[in-house]
Amino acid sequence: MLSKELQEFKFFRHCSLYHPKYPVWPFGHLLYGDAKQLLCSFLGGYHAQKRFSLQFASGIKKIVFGNLWTDLSAALHAGLPIHAYALREPQSDKASAARMSPSNWGRGWSSLGGHIFCLLGALIAAVTTASHAFTVKQRASNAFSLHYLLLLHTAHNRKVYGRAWEKYSIAFTTVKNMCLVAACAVTSCRTREEPKGMMELRIEHHFSAIKKHCRGSATIKDGIIGEAREHARQARELRALTSEDIPVCWTDHPRCPLKEEELAEIASEALANSLQMYSFISVDLTEEQAVFHCIL
Repeated sequence: MLSKELQEFKFFRHCSLYHPKYPVWPFGHLLYGDAKQLLCSFLGGYHAQKRFSLQFASGIKKIVFGNLWTDLSAALHAGLPIHAYALREPQSDKASAARMSPSNWGRGWSSLGGHIFCLLGALIAAVTTASHAFTVKQRASNAFSLHYLLLLHTAHNRKVYGRAWEKYSIAFTTVKNMCLVAACAVTSCRTREEPKGMMELRIEHHFSAIKKHCRGSATIKDGIIGEAREHARQARELRALTSEDIPVCWTDHPRCPLKEEELAEIASEALANSLQMYSFISVDLTEEQAVFHCIL
């Protein structure tokens, strides 16, 4: 059932919730109308990556995965640009990617936790900004793995560090947002939608193109003129192209929707793999203990 607050809006009165049976999965699907049409949305992948990477640039806490700690200074020593290390531009997508790049972390003892950080960053990219490079099953596996690894990280640290767990963990709000990114990616696997095409960056580029002819605060008149100018520019470009020059899809991979049974199988496998990996990076934590101490 949807909350009473949502039911106050006419749109949501026609919606219902369906909870798929995936292991350790609190999210549901939003269905619209009598036809039960599945609705799909996304958090901006670039924004999610920036917020995630900034968690590891704090000078007052060290993020710990299992028994591996992360320190951005190790990446600075291995080649991370100083401006990305010092957060000269906190909203820079390029600097965010540099902090999550394995090539900037090296292979020393002090960079082990950093590579777990890079792995999680790669999983975020794989289900959002780089989704076109993966099959639907791979996208589902990446999304479930991201969710389960973040769940294990938070639950394990709360058990190990008690009330001080936040000093060693990704901020809980960021964890919830990253898990929501994973949930949106899993939902998209039930459709033919391409996550990369649903990122906020494309909207930002569109509005920027419309507004570039004026300065200051744009008016409705500026918006109408800018829209017409942008459409005219695109029309001029299209005249010089043939049908073969125009891309018709995001990717060469098939985009056939997955069934719930297929996703449930992928989720179970991703959970098993995540438990095994977290056991590898933890001292005296078996997979069975991870299940009972961190999840149940």
